[in-house]
Amino acid sequence: MEINAVIFDADGVIFDSLDLWDKLPIKYLEKHNKKAEKGLLDKLSLLSLEEGAIYLNEHYHLKKDTETIICELFNLLSDFYINEVNLNAFIIDVLNYFKERCVPMIIATSGDKHLVEKALNRLSIKEYFQDVVSCADVGVGKYKPKIYEYACNKLFSVPSQTLVVEDTPGFIKTAKLAGFHTLAIQIQNTQNFSEYAEYCDKIWYKDETFYDLLQENVIFKKKIDK
Repeated sequence: MEINAVIFDADGVIFDSLDLWDKLPIKYLEKHNKKAEKGLLDKLSLLSLEEGAIYLNEHYHLKKDTETIICELFNLLSDFYINEVNLNAFIIDVLNYFKERCVPMIIATSGDKHLVEKALNRLSIKEYFQDVVSCADVGVGKYKPKIYEYACNKLFSVPSQTLVVEDTPGFIKTAKLAGFHTLAIQIQNTQNFSEYAEYCDKIWYKDETFYDLLQENVIFKKKIDK
């Protein structure tokens, strides 16, 4: 596999932030004296922030406009990204590997790209990435390939030479069906990639190191002579 560009998810891949996203809608509903339905997180995981706000408003009868809900969710998120969120332990090795091989990288997030950028700056890793793009930029969530195609174009690449790194099974399927190479990262045991195995070029389990992957020749790009 020759990779000329890499698209990373932010939450769960770059950032150790999955717990926050799991708790955020539940906390938000509790503030409005609403009880979250079973399976809510699975539903929201497939949606952009705007689409999720619309769902919460309609399903829980919040009687608010979408912008207000997004603003209130944003306020809950903001402090965490600006002051607290940390990197996943493995990610620096991955970023350095591609940087040393002059492979351009970009972040494609379902969340708010401005918060992602603030966290990248605080953690001193923004220089690794050409840009940060979000589902809001393309007007649709990751259940459609538009954000990956948009990010790919920004890196002047094509899907057949671009790797998408995700931790959500459904988004791995989206990318693979659009012609991208895919690396699925299983951080939590609740992430079940078994039924999506055919869409994963490789599943990176949490007990493996990045160098385990390299030994399997899963990710390969010849180093450019300088």
